[in-house]
Amino acid sequence: MQKYQVLFVDDDRAAGYIVSRFKVWEESDFTLKSIARSSTEALKLLEKEFYDLVITDIRMPGMDGLELIRVIREKYRRTVCVISSTYSDFQYAREGMRLGAADYISKPLTDRKMEEGLALVKNILDEQRSRNLTGADLLMTIDQGLENRLLEKMLKGEEIPDELLEDAAAGAEARYPKEPEKIAGILECLIQRIKEQMQKKYPWLRHFTDRENKLCPESCREDFAASLGKLSALSRRFQLSVQDNTLNRICTCLSAYIGEADALDRTAEEVELSKDYIRVLFRNKTGIGFNKYMTMMRMEYAKELLKTSNLKIYEIAEACGYSTIDYFAKKFKEYTGAAPIQYRKNH
Repeated sequence: MQKYQVLFVDDDRAAGYIVSRFKVWEESDFTLKSIARSSTEALKLLEKEFYDLVITDIRMPGMDGLELIRVIREKYRRTVCVISSTYSDFQYAREGMRLGAADYISKPLTDRKMEEGLALVKNILDEQRSRNLTGADLLMTIDQGLENRLLEKMLKGEEIPDELLEDAAAGAEARYPKEPEKIAGILECLIQRIKEQMQKKYPWLRHFTDRENKLCPESCREDFAASLGKLSALSRRFQLSVQDNTLNRICTCLSAYIGEADALDRTAEEVELSKDYIRVLFRNKTGIGFNKYMTMMRMEYAKELLKTSNLKIYEIAEACGYSTIDYFAKKFKEYTGAAPIQYRKNH
Protein backbone atom coordinates (compact mmCIF):
# COMPACT_ATOMS: atom_id res chain seq x y z
CA MET A 1 0.00 0.00 0.00
CA GLN A 2 1.29 3.47 -0.88
CA LYS A 3 2.61 5.46 2.05
CA TYR A 4 0.84 8.62 3.17
CA GLN A 5 2.61 11.72 1.85
CA VAL A 6 3.62 14.34 4.44
CA LEU A 7 4.47 18.03 4.05
CA PHE A 8 6.29 19.61 7.01
CA VAL A 9 6.10 23.40 7.36
CA ASP A 10 8.40 25.37 9.70
CA ASP A 11 10.45 28.51 9.15
CA ASP A 12 13.18 27.05 11.39
CA ARG A 13 15.64 25.28 9.09
CA ALA A 14 17.02 23.23 11.99
CA ALA A 15 13.54 21.92 12.83
CA GLY A 16 13.11 20.70 9.28
CA TYR A 17 16.48 18.96 9.34
CA ILE A 18 15.78 17.25 12.67
CA VAL A 19 12.36 16.02 11.54
CA SER A 20 13.80 14.69 8.28
CA ARG A 21 16.12 12.41 10.30
CA PHE A 22 13.34 10.73 12.28
CA LYS A 23 13.20 6.95 11.93
CA VAL A 24 9.41 7.07 11.90
CA TRP A 25 9.46 7.86 8.17
CA GLU A 26 11.13 4.52 7.50
CA GLU A 27 9.14 2.46 9.99
CA SER A 28 5.59 3.78 9.55
CA ASP A 29 2.99 4.23 6.83
CA PHE A 30 4.10 7.85 6.37
CA THR A 31 6.87 9.37 4.29
CA LEU A 32 8.20 12.91 4.59
CA LYS A 33 7.89 14.07 1.00
CA SER A 34 8.59 17.80 1.31
CA ILE A 35 9.67 20.50 3.74
CA ALA A 36 8.52 24.11 3.35
CA ARG A 37 10.00 27.13 5.14
CA SER A 38 6.84 29.25 4.91
CA SER A 39 3.08 28.99 4.40
CA THR A 40 3.45 30.54 0.96
CA GLU A 41 5.95 27.87 -0.08
CA ALA A 42 3.66 25.20 1.36
CA LEU A 43 0.69 26.41 -0.70
CA LYS A 44 2.80 26.36 -3.87
CA LEU A 45 3.69 22.73 -3.17
CA LEU A 46 0.04 21.88 -2.49
CA GLU A 47 -0.94 23.39 -5.82
CA LYS A 48 1.48 21.06 -7.61
CA GLU A 49 0.70 17.75 -5.90
CA PHE A 50 -1.46 16.10 -3.29
CA TYR A 51 -0.36 15.63 0.33
CA ASP A 52 -2.25 13.44 2.78
CA LEU A 53 -0.90 15.30 5.80
CA VAL A 54 0.46 18.78 6.51
CA ILE A 55 2.30 19.31 9.80
CA THR A 56 2.74 23.03 10.38
CA ASP A 57 4.29 25.38 12.90
CA ILE A 58 2.04 28.22 14.07
CA ARG A 59 4.25 31.26 14.39
CA MET A 60 5.89 32.03 11.05
CA PRO A 61 6.64 35.29 9.22
CA GLY A 62 3.95 36.40 6.80
CA MET A 63 1.04 33.97 6.67
CA ASP A 64 1.02 32.07 9.95
CA GLY A 65 0.12 28.43 10.49
CA LEU A 66 -3.48 29.18 11.47
CA GLU A 67 -4.16 30.96 8.20
CA LEU A 68 -2.46 28.12 6.33
CA ILE A 69 -4.78 25.62 8.01
CA ARG A 70 -7.77 27.78 7.12
CA VAL A 71 -6.78 27.83 3.44
CA ILE A 72 -6.05 24.09 3.36
CA ARG A 73 -9.42 23.27 4.93
CA GLU A 74 -11.15 25.36 2.28
CA LYS A 75 -9.17 24.29 -0.80
CA TYR A 76 -7.78 20.82 -0.02
CA ARG A 77 -10.49 19.06 1.95
CA ARG A 78 -8.84 15.63 1.83
CA THR A 79 -5.59 16.89 3.37
CA VAL A 80 -5.33 16.43 7.14
CA CYS A 81 -3.61 19.16 9.18
CA VAL A 82 -1.61 18.78 12.39
CA ILE A 83 -0.05 21.59 14.43
CA SER A 84 3.42 21.53 15.95
CA SER A 85 3.71 24.11 18.73
CA THR A 86 5.24 24.90 22.09
CA TYR A 87 3.14 24.81 25.23
CA SER A 88 3.29 28.63 25.34
CA ASP A 89 1.39 28.65 22.04
CA PHE A 90 -1.34 26.35 23.32
CA GLN A 91 -4.07 28.97 22.85
CA TYR A 92 -3.05 29.22 19.20
CA ALA A 93 -3.05 25.44 18.98
CA ARG A 94 -6.62 25.39 20.30
CA GLU A 95 -7.60 27.89 17.63
CA GLY A 96 -5.99 25.64 15.04
CA MET A 97 -8.00 22.69 16.31
CA ARG A 98 -11.13 24.82 16.07
CA LEU A 99 -10.27 25.56 12.45
CA GLY A 100 -10.09 21.86 11.70
CA ALA A 101 -6.61 20.64 12.65
CA ALA A 102 -6.74 16.98 13.66
CA ASP A 103 -4.15 17.15 16.44
CA TYR A 104 -1.13 19.02 17.75
CA ILE A 105 2.34 17.77 18.59
CA SER A 106 4.23 19.69 21.26
CA LYS A 107 7.70 21.06 20.60
CA PRO A 108 10.52 20.21 20.81
CA LEU A 109 9.66 17.51 18.31
CA THR A 110 11.06 14.04 18.86
CA ASP A 111 10.81 10.76 17.00
CA ARG A 112 8.57 9.39 19.76
CA LYS A 113 6.19 12.36 19.73
CA MET A 114 5.95 12.23 15.96
CA GLU A 115 5.20 8.51 16.06
CA GLU A 116 2.39 9.05 18.57
CA GLY A 117 0.92 11.93 16.57
CA LEU A 118 1.03 9.99 13.31
CA ALA A 119 -0.77 7.05 14.93
CA LEU A 120 -3.85 9.21 15.47
CA VAL A 121 -3.68 10.68 11.99
CA LYS A 122 -3.32 7.22 10.47
CA ASN A 123 -6.72 6.25 11.86
CA ILE A 124 -8.27 9.31 10.21
CA LEU A 125 -6.55 8.71 6.87
CA ASP A 126 -7.27 4.97 6.89
CA GLU A 127 -10.96 5.69 7.37
CA GLN A 128 -10.83 8.35 4.67
CA ARG A 129 -9.06 5.97 2.31
CA SER A 130 -11.67 3.27 2.95
CA ARG A 131 -14.47 5.70 2.08
CA ASN A 132 -12.83 7.21 -0.98
CA LEU A 133 -11.15 5.68 -3.98
CA THR A 134 -7.45 6.38 -4.47
CA GLY A 135 -6.28 8.42 -7.42
CA ALA A 136 -5.33 5.27 -9.34
CA ASP A 137 -8.71 3.69 -8.65
CA LEU A 138 -10.50 6.85 -9.70
CA LEU A 139 -8.68 6.99 -13.02
CA MET A 140 -9.68 3.41 -13.75
CA THR A 141 -13.23 4.73 -14.07
CA ILE A 142 -12.19 6.81 -17.08
CA ASP A 143 -11.79 5.07 -20.40
CA GLN A 144 -8.03 4.76 -21.06
CA GLY A 145 -8.60 5.67 -24.68
CA LEU A 146 -10.20 8.92 -23.59
CA GLU A 147 -7.22 9.81 -21.41
CA ASN A 148 -4.86 9.01 -24.28
CA ARG A 149 -6.88 11.19 -26.67
CA LEU A 150 -6.73 14.10 -24.23
CA LEU A 151 -2.97 13.68 -23.82
CA GLU A 152 -2.41 13.34 -27.56
CA LYS A 153 -4.27 16.58 -28.24
CA MET A 154 -2.19 18.43 -25.67
CA LEU A 155 1.12 17.00 -26.90
CA LYS A 156 0.29 18.11 -30.43
CA GLY A 157 -0.58 21.57 -29.18
CA GLU A 158 -4.15 21.17 -30.43
CA GLU A 159 -7.15 22.61 -28.64
CA ILE A 160 -9.11 20.03 -26.66
CA PRO A 161 -12.69 19.88 -27.98
CA ASP A 162 -15.36 20.52 -25.37
CA GLU A 163 -17.00 17.25 -26.42
CA LEU A 164 -13.95 15.28 -25.27
CA LEU A 165 -14.07 16.92 -21.86
CA GLU A 166 -17.78 16.29 -21.60
CA ASP A 167 -17.09 12.61 -22.34
CA ALA A 168 -14.76 12.52 -19.34
CA ALA A 169 -17.41 14.09 -17.14
CA ALA A 170 -20.18 11.88 -18.51
CA GLY A 171 -18.18 8.72 -17.87
CA ALA A 172 -17.52 9.75 -14.29
CA GLU A 173 -21.14 10.79 -13.75
CA ALA A 174 -22.41 7.47 -15.07
CA ARG A 175 -20.22 5.62 -12.58
CA TYR A 176 -21.07 7.90 -9.63
CA PRO A 177 -24.38 9.65 -10.46
CA LYS A 178 -24.96 11.06 -6.97
CA GLU A 179 -21.39 11.51 -5.76
CA PRO A 180 -20.03 14.79 -7.17
CA GLU A 181 -17.07 14.69 -4.77
CA LYS A 182 -15.77 11.52 -6.41
CA ILE A 183 -16.42 12.97 -9.88
CA ALA A 184 -14.39 16.05 -8.99
CA GLY A 185 -11.68 13.74 -7.64
CA ILE A 186 -11.59 11.78 -10.90
CA LEU A 187 -11.10 14.96 -12.91
CA GLU A 188 -8.46 16.28 -10.51
CA CYS A 189 -6.55 13.01 -10.87
CA LEU A 190 -6.87 13.23 -14.64
CA ILE A 191 -5.42 16.75 -14.58
CA GLN A 192 -2.51 15.56 -12.43
CA ARG A 193 -1.87 12.51 -14.64
CA ILE A 194 -1.79 14.63 -17.79
CA LYS A 195 0.55 17.16 -16.15
CA GLU A 196 2.91 14.35 -15.17
CA GLN A 197 2.87 12.78 -18.63
CA MET A 198 3.47 16.14 -20.32
CA GLN A 199 6.38 16.94 -18.01
CA LYS A 200 7.96 13.52 -18.58
CA LYS A 201 7.94 14.07 -22.32
CA TYR A 202 8.88 17.75 -22.16
CA PRO A 203 10.70 18.49 -18.86
CA TRP A 204 10.86 22.21 -19.68
CA LEU A 205 7.07 22.36 -19.39
CA ARG A 206 7.59 22.55 -15.63
CA HIS A 207 8.37 26.20 -16.31
CA PHE A 208 5.70 26.83 -18.92
CA THR A 209 4.36 29.81 -16.98
CA ASP A 210 7.80 31.46 -16.98
CA ARG A 211 7.53 34.20 -19.57
CA GLU A 212 11.32 34.42 -19.82
CA ASN A 213 11.73 30.74 -20.69
CA LYS A 214 12.72 30.74 -24.37
CA LEU A 215 12.60 26.93 -24.60
CA CYS A 216 8.82 27.00 -24.40
CA PRO A 217 7.20 29.12 -27.15
CA GLU A 218 4.44 31.53 -26.19
CA SER A 219 1.86 29.58 -28.19
CA CYS A 220 2.85 26.32 -26.45
CA ARG A 221 2.48 27.86 -23.02
CA GLU A 222 -0.90 29.30 -23.93
CA ASP A 223 -2.21 26.04 -25.43
CA PHE A 224 -1.04 24.00 -22.46
CA ALA A 225 -2.49 26.47 -19.98
CA ALA A 226 -5.77 26.68 -21.90
CA SER A 227 -6.15 22.91 -22.03
CA LEU A 228 -5.48 22.47 -18.32
CA GLY A 229 -7.78 25.42 -17.70
CA LYS A 230 -10.63 23.60 -19.44
CA LEU A 231 -10.06 20.49 -17.36
CA SER A 232 -9.85 22.54 -14.18
CA ALA A 233 -13.08 24.35 -15.00
CA LEU A 234 -14.79 21.01 -15.50
CA SER A 235 -13.49 19.81 -12.15
CA ARG A 236 -14.67 23.01 -10.45
CA ARG A 237 -18.15 22.44 -11.84
CA PHE A 238 -18.41 19.29 -9.78
CA GLN A 239 -16.66 20.83 -6.80
CA LEU A 240 -19.40 23.48 -6.74
CA SER A 241 -21.91 20.64 -6.71
CA VAL A 242 -20.07 19.22 -3.70
CA GLN A 243 -20.40 22.60 -2.00
CA ASP A 244 -24.14 22.63 -2.75
CA ASN A 245 -24.52 19.20 -1.16
CA THR A 246 -22.48 20.34 1.83
CA LEU A 247 -24.64 23.44 2.23
CA ASN A 248 -27.78 21.30 2.17
CA ARG A 249 -26.35 19.10 4.94
CA ILE A 250 -25.47 22.18 6.98
CA CYS A 251 -28.96 23.65 6.60
CA THR A 252 -30.54 20.34 7.62
CA CYS A 253 -28.40 20.23 10.78
CA LEU A 254 -29.14 23.85 11.63
CA SER A 255 -32.86 23.17 11.37
CA ALA A 256 -32.48 20.27 13.78
CA TYR A 257 -30.54 22.44 16.25
CA ILE A 258 -32.61 25.61 15.82
CA GLY A 259 -33.52 25.65 19.50
CA GLU A 260 -29.92 25.34 20.65
CA ALA A 261 -27.81 28.40 21.45
CA ASP A 262 -24.74 26.52 20.17
CA ALA A 263 -26.38 25.45 16.89
CA LEU A 264 -23.31 26.41 14.87
CA ASP A 265 -20.93 24.46 17.13
CA ARG A 266 -23.08 21.34 16.98
CA THR A 267 -23.57 21.62 13.24
CA ALA A 268 -19.84 22.10 12.65
CA GLU A 269 -19.16 18.96 14.66
CA GLU A 270 -21.88 17.03 12.83
CA VAL A 271 -20.65 17.87 9.32
CA GLU A 272 -16.95 17.80 10.32
CA LEU A 273 -16.21 21.34 9.14
CA SER A 274 -14.85 24.38 10.96
CA LYS A 275 -17.23 27.17 11.93
CA ASP A 276 -15.22 29.65 9.89
CA TYR A 277 -15.54 27.46 6.79
CA ILE A 278 -19.32 27.25 7.29
CA ARG A 279 -19.55 31.04 7.56
CA VAL A 280 -17.49 31.53 4.39
CA LEU A 281 -19.54 28.93 2.52
CA PHE A 282 -22.78 30.66 3.49
CA ARG A 283 -21.51 34.03 2.35
CA ASN A 284 -20.23 32.66 -0.97
CA LYS A 285 -23.23 30.48 -1.81
CA THR A 286 -26.16 32.54 -0.47
CA GLY A 287 -24.87 36.10 -0.47
CA ILE A 288 -25.90 36.61 3.16
CA GLY A 289 -23.99 36.18 6.39
CA PHE A 290 -24.44 33.14 8.59
CA ASN A 291 -25.84 35.12 11.55
CA LYS A 292 -28.42 36.76 9.32
CA TYR A 293 -29.46 33.37 7.98
CA MET A 294 -29.85 31.95 11.49
CA THR A 295 -31.95 34.94 12.55
CA MET A 296 -34.19 34.54 9.50
CA MET A 297 -34.63 30.83 10.14
CA ARG A 298 -35.43 31.35 13.82
CA MET A 299 -37.85 34.18 13.12
CA GLU A 300 -39.72 32.14 10.51
CA TYR A 301 -39.94 29.28 12.99
CA ALA A 302 -41.21 31.69 15.66
CA LYS A 303 -43.87 33.03 13.28
CA GLU A 304 -45.06 29.49 12.61
CA LEU A 305 -45.25 28.67 16.33
CA LEU A 306 -47.12 31.89 17.08
CA LYS A 307 -49.69 31.04 14.41
CA THR A 308 -50.12 27.32 15.06
CA SER A 309 -49.36 26.65 18.75
CA ASN A 310 -50.56 27.68 22.19
CA LEU A 311 -47.02 27.99 23.53
CA LYS A 312 -46.28 30.97 25.72
CA ILE A 313 -43.99 33.65 24.31
CA TYR A 314 -41.07 32.68 26.56
CA GLU A 315 -41.48 29.04 25.48
CA ILE A 316 -41.34 30.07 21.82
CA ALA A 317 -38.25 32.16 22.55
CA GLU A 318 -36.56 29.11 24.09
CA ALA A 319 -37.68 26.88 21.21
CA CYS A 320 -35.96 29.31 18.83
CA GLY A 321 -32.69 29.36 20.74
CA TYR A 322 -33.11 32.60 22.71
CA SER A 323 -32.41 32.55 26.44
CA THR A 324 -34.18 35.85 27.22
CA ILE A 325 -37.67 36.84 26.16
CA ASP A 326 -36.74 40.53 25.85
CA TYR A 327 -34.01 39.89 23.30
CA PHE A 328 -36.27 37.52 21.37
CA ALA A 329 -39.07 40.12 21.31
CA LYS A 330 -36.63 42.78 20.10
CA LYS A 331 -35.31 40.60 17.24
CA PHE A 332 -38.83 39.50 16.31
CA LYS A 333 -40.08 43.09 16.06
CA GLU A 334 -37.05 44.07 13.99
CA TYR A 335 -37.81 41.18 11.64
CA THR A 336 -41.61 41.45 11.34
CA GLY A 337 -42.41 44.98 12.46
CA ALA A 338 -44.70 43.66 15.20
CA ALA A 339 -44.26 42.40 18.74
CA PRO A 340 -44.83 38.64 19.20
CA ILE A 341 -48.15 39.14 21.03
CA GLN A 342 -49.44 41.52 18.35
CA TYR A 343 -48.33 39.16 15.58
CA ARG A 344 -50.25 36.29 17.20
CA LYS A 345 -53.40 38.43 17.46
CA ASN A 346 -53.18 39.43 13.80
CA HIS A 347 -52.67 35.87 12.59
